[in-house]
Amino acid sequence: MDIEDAMMAEKRVLLKKLNIYQDKFERGNFPEGRIQINKNGRGYKYYQVIQKDRKITRKYLKKDKIEIAKSLAIKNLLQKQISSTKMEIAAIDAYIKRHPRETPARAIKNQPAYRKLIDIPSYFGAECDDNWDKAEYEKSNKNPEKLKIATLKGDLVRSKAEAMIADALFRNGIQYRYECRLKVGNEYFYPDFIVKNKRTGKIYIWEHYGMMDDQKYISKYIYKSKAYVENGYVISLNMLATFETEKIPLDSVGIDRVIENYLL
Repeated sequence: MDIEDAMMAEKRVLLKKLNIYQDKFERGNFPEGRIQINKNGRGYKYYQVIQKDRKITRKYLKKDKIEIAKSLAIKNLLQKQISSTKMEIAAIDAYIKRHPRETPARAIKNQPAYRKLIDIPSYFGAECDDNWDKAEYEKSNKNPEKLKIATLKGDLVRSKAEAMIADALFRNGIQYRYECRLKVGNEYFYPDFIVKNKRTGKIYIWEHYGMMDDQKYISKYIYKSKAYVENGYVISLNMLATFETEKIPLDSVGIDRVIENYLL
């Protein structure tokens, strides 16, 4: 997916949101005017402001009129949300209008023969290659007998938690590589997952730390985390991490939040 495809995907999301906001506004049956909020000591005073024919009236809303204040507040925020969403859509349209039509990703998508001639990710990055997760890559050969749990994609992984992550990625259409070799400084690591943002193509590594109540495991975690940070891998920037202990296992809610926040 190239940048224009990502922008169009984002525009579709924004248009759906805009329809929801506009529908809420139309069905809101809101009071006339707008809300004005003034600080009053430790509390606030609420006013209903109505403008007609250049004449502005301001009515104080007492406690028995608090529902009017609430309704006007919702009205105000919905109007701002609708306005800001329209501006985002307009910004995307303006960008697409000026964006180069022929990008490497688009050319590769239109002419598959490029893949046979050159190694696309090596020259242009994984974000330009829609088949990135299907290409051959060097995997960890450590303890292959522990690869026992099958995923929806057909991989074998080492733990139920890794299978949960892999299956959530697969269900969301997110490309990933499992235990792919990665050069980190002068060492080679095999992060649990290397994943690709569905819209932008941005690459993250995703480590699942599954034994955080084991002291030896924690020592390895500290060493590995230090190496990652020293070589530019920072959580939330280009690295994702999940954790669990025997008493606090990983759950699908935690996985889904990571995916929603960083990969969709």
